[in-house]
Formats: sequence, C-alpha cells, structure tokens
Amino acid sequence: MPVKIMAYYNSKQALISTGYAFSECEWDIIQNRTQKKSKMFDSSKDSNDSDIVLSTLRAGLDEVMQRADNAVEFLTKRGTPFQASDIKTEYENGHYANGDLIYLSKCNEAYLARLDDIKASAKTVKQYRGIYNSMAAYYEGLSKRNDRDKLRLVQIDAKFLRDYQEYLTNKGDSQATVSAHFRYIKALFNYAIQKEAIPKEAYPFGRGDDKVTIQGVRRTKKALTKKELETLLNYRGHLLKRQLRNFDLAILSFLLNGANMIDIAKLTYGQNYDKNSNCITFIRQKSYRTTDNIVPITVHVTDAIRTMIKLYGNEDKPENYIFNILKKDSPLPPEEQVANTVRAIGKTLKCVAKKCGVRTDISYQFFRHTHATLSIKDAGASLYDIKVTMGHSSAKTTEAYISSLPDDDDKVSNMKANLLNGIYSKD
Repeated sequence: MPVKIMAYYNSKQALISTGYAFSECEWDIIQNRTQKKSKMFDSSKDSNDSDIVLSTLRAGLDEVMQRADNAVEFLTKRGTPFQASDIKTEYENGHYANGDLIYLSKCNEAYLARLDDIKASAKTVKQYRGIYNSMAAYYEGLSKRNDRDKLRLVQIDAKFLRDYQEYLTNKGDSQATVSAHFRYIKALFNYAIQKEAIPKEAYPFGRGDDKVTIQGVRRTKKALTKKELETLLNYRGHLLKRQLRNFDLAILSFLLNGANMIDIAKLTYGQNYDKNSNCITFIRQKSYRTTDNIVPITVHVTDAIRTMIKLYGNEDKPENYIFNILKKDSPLPPEEQVANTVRAIGKTLKCVAKKCGVRTDISYQFFRHTHATLSIKDAGASLYDIKVTMGHSSAKTTEAYISSLPDDDDKVSNMKANLLNGIYSKD
C-alpha cells in the first residue's frame, strides 16, 4: 500500500504522495507496533542489518513529515490565505526552500549577496543597505514588540508604504530619496516573487487604491556656466599646492568628456592610451552594470591632457594606471580610494568657489555635466554627439546633463582650448 500524508485544513483535505509503499505488517514493524519479522528483510541478514534498514526507512519518513511541516510553516508565515491543496503544492514544488525570503531582512541579505556576485559597486550596495536599515528602524519604531528580523514582505502593503513615505518626508527627505527607497523595496518584492517565496498578489506597487505608484523625479544635472568656469580657471594660479591637484582632477573630468572619477582612476597606459592615434579610449564602469549596449568613449589627447599626465601621471608602463589616483598597495578597495579623492576635490572646489564668488554648492560632478552643457551651447554639438562622447545608451540620459535647454569633435576641442587659454600649456 502507498504511504500518503493527509493534509487537512479548513474542513478540506488533500492527499500527498510520499513515494513509499509498505504492507500492513511492514508498516507495523516500522511503527514499532510489532516485533514480527517481515519479507522486507532478507533472511540471510542479521539483526544489525535489519536495524539499519529500519533506521533508514524511519529517517526517510521523518524527512517526508518534516518537508510537509515546512510547507505548512511556509504558507502560514507567508501571511496570505491558503487551502489544503496549497500544502500539497508547496510540498511537491519545494517553494518553502526559499521560505526565509518572506522576511524583509532575509530577502535583503539574499539580494545584496546577489549584487556582490554580479560585482555591483560598493556605493550601490551601501545605499541599499541604508534603505533596508531605514525601513527596519521605522518598523521597530511602530511598536516595542516589533522585531526588524520578523518584518514579512506581505506586511508591507500600500498603507505601510504610504505611512513610511510620510515618515521619510517628515524627516526632511526629498521625493527623490523616497523614490529611491521605493525602487529598492520594489526590487526586493520582484526578487522574492521570482523565487516563489511570496505570491504575486502581495506585490504592493502599481495602479489602484490598494497599490502604490513610485513617483518619478526628473533631475537636471547641475553645470557651470562658461563665465563661472572661466572665473575658476583664472583663479588657478592662486591655489596652494595641496589644492592644485584636486582642482586639476576636476578639470580633467571636463577634458575627458565628463568622465567619472572611477573611470579616470582605472585608465591604464596599455589598455586605454593609444599613442599612435593620440587618443584615450575607455568604457564607463557603470555601462558594464546597466546596459547591454556598451559604447566606448574616445578622447583626443590635447596639450592640456598631456600636461595633466605629466603633473599627475604614473610612469609610462603598460600595466600602470595613467593617473596617480589608485594605490595598488592600499588596503582600501578602489571604490573607497576614489570616494576619498572625490571628497577632497569637493572640499577644494567649495573653498575656491567661495573666494571667487562662484556658486558655493559646487561639486566635482559639476565638471562632468559642464562638458555636456558647453559642448552643445557653446560648441554647437548635437545631442546625439554628446550621448556618444559620454557613453550614454539613451539620449534621455544625456538630456539630464544639459542645463536648460559640436557636430564634430574639433568644435568641442576648440571650445575647451579657448576656455583654457593656454593655462595648462604653461605647466
């Protein structure tokens, strides 16, 4: 006779096949109801062998029951109504193997581990970890009995999210921050649903009274005007030696088509600098993670860039970084070294801007955005041209880098040369 588990819930039952089958006598032996011998044991085997067979069968049946218990526990903790037939489905499909993902804390850990596997940036991982800690702290603050590790995803419904949004807003967070929080929570829900840890019906995002819509925030990147950039450049001769490097690295981003500092830092002589064509070619680090359509960026090495290499470059060897930003013997990872450099640049720029009477909210990123703005407004480049030079996969991304709203590289190069007005050829 086949051995089946009867799942009984809400006056309904479902029979679950275990894959085992025994005679009534054999079942009694397994259940210790009788000491009779059975044909299930070969007569040539001694009692020790019989005990081993029995122990193995009992362990297998215990495992089957544990599997059924796990299925029930998974459905119960998931927090949504279920029937006896659902217990059978969960037992057979083994979805409860991802049962821990019903908790926000466990889902967050699993998702961050996945990001680590695909080499996501340390900055992104840090941001997501901060978002989780914020929501977990909010949940714990609702009641002394609340444990952050026990917050289930199914508890995070539309009302919970709206209340959380109000909490963030009252704290002084911007709509952009709220949207960033919601996007990550949305990613966690999608991950848990993909792993079949929670039902699709638990998804709280979308349209309708019982859903939440993530408000998009269109941000125009900040850029310097031509006059502001000229003012800063003219002040360069008054900078202290320790300020000069930070200032020049910001200008270098402008010269390298608005390259991010991590991209500048990882340039090497062997991989990126072609002296025959007198060009530096690279791919944005971000492109590897965000798009399948990777666009290489090529920059003509001007006199100003050559001067930068002379001032802040490493020895010309194929394996060496072009610029002396990353230290290979540093205990800090590259992302952290770059973050420290960007902070130092920002501090110097604010100091210089204050003395020059230029806007004091200036940061290193302004110079990246200024490349796009001045290339179009002063050099006459097209939006498509700038999209290519900045390595963007979409023109919409490029539009965000242009404040308010050159058919060829020569126009852009000439515009930059005129702005610099020989400043770097003097060094």
